Amino acid sequence: MNDTTVTTKPPRIGEAWLEQGGIYAGLVRGADGQPDHHLILAEAKPEAMAWQAAVDWAATVEVDGHKDFTLPTRRESALLFANLQDKFEPKWHWTSEQSSRNYAWGQDFDDGLQDFGDKYYEGRARAVRRFKVE
Repeated sequence: MNDTTVTTKPPRIGEAWLEQGGIYAGLVRGADGQPDHHLILAEAKPEAMAWQAAVDWAATVEVDGHKDFTLPTRRESALLFANLQDKFEPKWHWTSEQSSRNYAWGQDFDDGLQDFGDKYYEGRARAVRRFKVE
């Protein structure tokens, strides 16, 4: 049976928020005057790939009718490490942020380190979606 009821209150961190497309990762404070937002982690786990392929892959993810998935930002990746480290392979995962033309930022889900790497390196990727706190 498919439950289409929309939950207005988020579940506990680490639990599925089914109608929102995945696992609830928590609340991300808005930066530079932007609103706070909820962060949802899709459960899809592709093979390792270069940065641009990861960006393109995340844009194709669709869960529960939601098509607005992307790679997480650096701040979101830090939150994912803090709250959902157990949902990730203990390896490097791409973020959506570039550090230069040839390098992009990644998050190590083994020790929490963030650093930039060559965009041609084949890292892991996970997709997230976000929506404003009402």
